[in-house]
Amino acid sequence: MVRRRKRDAAAVKKKQGEAAVRIQALVRGHLARCRVRDLRAKRQTSATTIQKVFRGRRERQAVARVRARLSGAAVTIQRLWRGFHARRSFVRQREAVRVLQRWGRGMLGRRTAAARREAAAAAAATQAEEARLAAFEARAAAAEARELEKERRRLAFYNQTNPDDAAADAPEPPAEAEAEAAPEA
Repeated sequence: MVRRRKRDAAAVKKKQGEAAVRIQALVRGHLARCRVRDLRAKRQTSATTIQKVFRGRRERQAVARVRARLSGAAVTIQRLWRGFHARRSFVRQREAVRVLQRWGRGMLGRRTAAARREAAAAAAATQAEEARLAAFEARAAAAEARELEKERRRLAFYNQTNPDDAAADAPEPPAEAEAEAAPEA
């Protein structure tokens, strides 16, 4: 029995050893299959990642090109709008300046015309006053000449002399009175 037990124990040990080897093989196979599956998944993921990165980059470049084109178009539209707006604003300002200049020049022209009219009226008034003064002086000189003539005649009458002698005794009228009196006569 002891031998049998030893044999049985050895057989059990052998079976246990084979079972252990079998279990280890199964576990190692399972672990290897898991590693292979993980590697395949990782490889698939890596390929997918590479494809994803490549496609993403390609699409980002395409979007960048479209944005650049659209940005260029937007910049062009903005540039054209700003230019149009600036020109329109300039034209409006220039027209406003012209209106103000027109008003200012009109006001200055009216003031100048009024000043000229006043100067012409003053000159006409001065000329009329000078004419009235000249007429007054002429009438005064004529009146003085008449008075002198009357005085000469009166002296001649009282002296009972020749009127020519009496004229020699009478004072001479001033020369300008004779010059002014002569045009009226």
